[in-house]
Amino acid sequence: MDQEKIKRNRLIILAILAGLVAIIPIIIYFFQLSRPVPNEMLITNLSEHFNNLPPTHKTALQSLLYDTVSSNTGGQADLSAVTATVRYEGIVNSYDADQDVYYGNFIVDIPAVRQSYLMSFEWSSDRNNPYVSQYGAMVVCLDKERLIYEEFSCRDSIFSTNDDFEEDVLMAQLPYSTLSYEITNSGHKSVRIKIILSSADERSNPDTAIERYKQQALSFIESLGANPKAYDINWQVERASLY
Repeated sequence: MDQEKIKRNRLIILAILAGLVAIIPIIIYFFQLSRPVPNEMLITNLSEHFNNLPPTHKTALQSLLYDTVSSNTGGQADLSAVTATVRYEGIVNSYDADQDVYYGNFIVDIPAVRQSYLMSFEWSSDRNNPYVSQYGAMVVCLDKERLIYEEFSCRDSIFSTNDDFEEDVLMAQLPYSTLSYEITNSGHKSVRIKIILSSADERSNPDTAIERYKQQALSFIESLGANPKAYDINWQVERASLY
C-alpha cells in the first residue's frame, strides 16, 4: 500500500513539474510583451548597405532616428508607419583591421515628413575595444547643401540647427580624443588635430599610421555632419619612443 502511495505521489510531482515547464515559457512570453519596446523608424534599405551591422546597433540607430524625427515634428506626427531610406550618395562603410573597428556614415531621407538626417555608427566585435568612441550611434541634422526638401528648424542631440550647423556641431564636441588622435578648438573655425603614434606604429610604418589616423580624425568630423574643409586645421604629430 505504501508503495502505491509513493508511486502516486511521484506521478503527482511529475505532473506538477511538467505543468510548470509548460507554463513558464508562456509567462516569460507575456512578460516580454508587457515590457516597453523602444519606438523605431524602419530604415528600409539599411541592411543592403551595411549587412554586417549587429541587430543591437541597428535598433539603436532606428530608435535614435525615431526620437529625433519625433522631436523635430513636435511629437504631433504619427510616425508608426513612417520609414526612412538610405540615400545613394556619400555612403561610408569601412573597417579598420588594426583597431578592429567598423565605421559607417550615411544620409537618410524621410519623404513622409520631408526631412533628411546624417547618421553614423562605430562598432567592434570586442565590446571593450578602447578604439570605439563614445558615439557608437548618432543622428545629426544635415547641412543646407545636402537637403533635398525645404529647410526646417532642425535640432538633434548636439543641439545643432541648419543655420549654424557646421560650427556648432563640431565645436560642441571639443575637446575630443581617442588613442590615435586629439582634436581641440584653436579659434573661430579653427581646430588643432594632434596625431598620436604608438611604439608599434613607429616600429612598423609611421607614415602609413599618420595618414590612417588623419583619415580617422576627418571621418569623425564628417560623421557629425560637418565639412572638414570649412575649418582651418593645424596638424601636429606626437611621436613615440621605439622602446
